Amino acid sequence: MIPPASDVPAVMDVTREFQVSLERELGGRSSTNWLVSGKNDALVLRRYLDVLELGPTMQREAIDWQAQTRARLHRAGWPVAAPIEEPLRSGGAWWTLEEWLPGTSAQMSPTQHAHLFARWGNLVDLAEELGPQPHRLDHLNVLVDDDAAQSFAECADEQDRGWLLRRLDQVRAGAQDVDWDASPRTLVHGDLAGHNLLWSGGRLTGVLDLELATVDRRITEAMLVWRCRHDDVLLAYDKVAKLNDQEWRMVLIDWWALMLSLCLFHLRRGRQPGRWELDALRRTSPLSEKLSRDLFNVRP
Repeated sequence: MIPPASDVPAVMDVTREFQVSLERELGGRSSTNWLVSGKNDALVLRRYLDVLELGPTMQREAIDWQAQTRARLHRAGWPVAAPIEEPLRSGGAWWTLEEWLPGTSAQMSPTQHAHLFARWGNLVDLAEELGPQPHRLDHLNVLVDDDAAQSFAECADEQDRGWLLRRLDQVRAGAQDVDWDASPRTLVHGDLAGHNLLWSGGRLTGVLDLELATVDRRITEAMLVWRCRHDDVLLAYDKVAKLNDQEWRMVLIDWWALMLSLCLFHLRRGRQPGRWELDALRRTSPLSEKLSRDLFNVRP
């Protein structure tokens, strides 16, 4: 697949620098990826998107942490892409060349999914060695941000503004009795969903996209897999790796706090929040309704 016209000069410059040939686009969310070939090997060329608007220096620090994490995971037996070259700055973006991983995405049952991310959650020792990814968004900071309500008042749509302020009040009220240390800290992938997992012959052959990874509480990973949508996976996870009472209190607060933080990120840069975050704040599921009743004794 030929890259879009606006991407052609940048991609061609980088392929020449890395001495590889462009094959086709692979897509991506936090990055744009292309399949390339070099020295008879299939490789992946990745252009990192600066989604947190860190700037080149801080973004490079984050990319280096991701490379270090992949190296540690590879030694621990996880199928992650090994870096081939040092990151390259070109065309206003950071680029890397990485190993290509075989396999395709496959449908998982809730139990299979739960077992997989429970196994990932056992990377406690690795988390202690690495520490959090530099410059990640601290989504719980909204709980103590004195100016958050004032920023949410800048939301243009009256109904959306009402939901932002309502959820802000709820997460702050619900967080008062939470012991955040009750959830063990581990390596969090950040998007351990089916599209980031490759399989071949029933064997896991690839774990993709560590741009969102960091070290955080295990309930953060559970929340990011759940997303107020996949009740069956979260309930299956609870059977595999029992959640404690404090973690059950955290999961809905975590979800709303993350969506609030993303909305705050945009509003403070003079932009309106996107529908993905705004609609996620309104989303409910049977499990979220139960959690809301337990937290606030009201429907969400």
